[in-house]
Amino acid sequence: MKRLLCLILIPIGLFAQLPDTVISNASLKLPCKISRFEDTRVLLDEKNGFMIVNLTPNIFQIWLSEKGIVYTKSDGYVAALTDLNQFLKEREKRAKKERSQKQKPGIEGWTRITTNRSDSTRAEESIPRGSIGIQVSPLNFYSVIQVDADEDYLDETIMRYGSASVGSNIAWRITKKLSIVGEIWHFSEKEIGRYEDYYNSSYTSEYTSESKYKVTTELSLWKIIGGIEWSLLAPRPKRVSPFLTAGIGKQFAFYNYKYDNLDEEPSSSTTTTKSNFEEFMEDVNSPFFLYVGYGAEYFFNDSFSIFTHIRYTHQRIRGTYHYKQENTSTEYLLNIENKIDQSNTQQDISIGLNFYF
Repeated sequence: MKRLLCLILIPIGLFAQLPDTVISNASLKLPCKISRFEDTRVLLDEKNGFMIVNLTPNIFQIWLSEKGIVYTKSDGYVAALTDLNQFLKEREKRAKKERSQKQKPGIEGWTRITTNRSDSTRAEESIPRGSIGIQVSPLNFYSVIQVDADEDYLDETIMRYGSASVGSNIAWRITKKLSIVGEIWHFSEKEIGRYEDYYNSSYTSEYTSESKYKVTTELSLWKIIGGIEWSLLAPRPKRVSPFLTAGIGKQFAFYNYKYDNLDEEPSSSTTTTKSNFEEFMEDVNSPFFLYVGYGAEYFFNDSFSIFTHIRYTHQRIRGTYHYKQENTSTEYLLNIENKIDQSNTQQDISIGLNFYF
């Protein structure tokens, strides 16, 4: 019978939490976890159920965690069974609460409550919810309109150019994998050109200077973006976390065009032109847009990371161009209004740094 009791209790000690101790008549101490006391027997918690052990004639003494000795062969139970079983119920509630706290994130952050953690568990320390960052895109696309005016028509051609731009971002993690993101981008370009127009007289072989002028153009773009990011792997230090992203944005353009006549003598031309070119350039470079994309972020620690992403942006370009040309001597008048309404999709790549707080 003593050997049988050993065979019963040893597996329990290997697979369960072992806060209690049962001492057999042979003074063999066997760790176990007690689930319930009864008059003539005791129930031990096993991995997949319970094991019933009769108190007599096998058990000499029972030691209960936080209580000490609660049973002896000579005196029986030293406390009421209702009190002992109530203690076991409260102990089990505390154990369940501790297990749930180990698995759930905290309210204010993602700090986990763990005990006796291994090195791999420590690597899963949470990343703070908030972050700010800076990023650079080698290609930021914008539109430039080339206009050619003739006697009876006006031809506009939309040219797409790409230049580097710089942006800043702020994000807040709603859950461990879902974040809301806001971004601001800026790009500016200024060009100054000096031009001279010549013509060849039909009576002489010499070229005569017709006009000299300087053109200055300035384009400034501001882009505001709001979106979400979904991490495919929960962020963790020393690990790459790929993500998907989507959102909406609006671009704001500010354009300035200046023409300076450099001729020493005032022009005697009777032809004048008027247009809304500046307003038109701002309209076609201020679209709303939608984007989807994907990327990856590597966390050096819980407060610093590097990331990159690729986005596909769909936008619609709209604008109305007014052009008027008038010659007072010939009474010639050209008045044209053209509308542009185009959609396009473009791709951009960015790389940046994030700082978490």
